[in-house]
Amino acid sequence: MRDAYCSSIRSAGDLGGVFEGDDETNYFYLYRIPPTGKPKILKAMQIEVHHKKFQTDAVEIIWSADENIMSLRINKDVVATYNCEEVE
Repeated sequence: MRDAYCSSIRSAGDLGGVFEGDDETNYFYLYRIPPTGKPKILKAMQIEVHHKKFQTDAVEIIWSADENIMSLRINKDVVATYNCEEVE
């Protein structure tokens, strides 16, 4: 059984991304992180991973230089992207 988890928060501390998955299902979330209180899921997408046998260290969340685009990479391939300007 493979469990994978990866997270990243942009430098402003207001938005973050989380990938979590196992052998059955994988999800990529966009979170709002308030100054106080509990983070809120803004968007979620189920990820169909074509690389069925990927290592958890092959999962990374990367931000564009202006931190408006957050992408999920698995085995160096971009598999999902959120445009953070759409939720601000």
